[in-house]
Amino acid sequence: MPRHKAKGEREPRTPMLSPDLPASFEQALEAQVIKTMSGWPDRMVNALRAIGLGDFSEAGNRVLQAFLEHKLAISSDDPDFADNLSSVVYIAEQGHVAAQRALERYGTALLEDPKADLPTSVRSYLIRLWKGLIPTHPQDQSDVIKNLIRDAGIVTMVDVGKARWPLLPKLNGNGRLHSLAYFVGEVMTRRGIELSERQIRKIYQNHATRAQRMTKFLIGEQTF
Repeated sequence: MPRHKAKGEREPRTPMLSPDLPASFEQALEAQVIKTMSGWPDRMVNALRAIGLGDFSEAGNRVLQAFLEHKLAISSDDPDFADNLSSVVYIAEQGHVAAQRALERYGTALLEDPKADLPTSVRSYLIRLWKGLIPTHPQDQSDVIKNLIRDAGIVTMVDVGKARWPLLPKLNGNGRLHSLAYFVGEVMTRRGIELSERQIRKIYQNHATRAQRMTKFLIGEQTF
């Protein structure tokens, strides 16, 4: 028998579904991932700027510059100094901005010191620089140094994402769910750095050998 409504009792409200709600668990999960990840690139950039490294496009060169300046800061009597200096000069001559900036600071300090001797390799480099014979970027236009910190951040985003959402595949979608590489590409693209799932996957897979490949790249034995 139908239940009679008591006096003053309201009719039960029919549930209404918002058209914005995801239609499935998978969609709900993916919406959550995008919402949560969207702020990660800005948080990383803010951290980089807080320590003076600028944004993703600047940080790699600044880190390498600091490393090379440290190599040049040792005493000229140190047995490693000559090798360090020749390496920095060589890298600068290939068009690497970080090495050029490090060498500029080192050379300027020597020129301002009346008692300092200017090494022959630095003098030769400066002469070539003044004559416009030093390239302003590597010949193959590679961005491996420029993107060094950005790519490290991308690897971190994938790993943190996997720990947070273990159901999601890491690098390749499975037909039901997009991969974390896909989501990282999405949030980076929304921030203005256009990257596809395939590119994120390649960055992640190359990370383990990046130091070795970067060394070969700097000395001209490998391009990226």
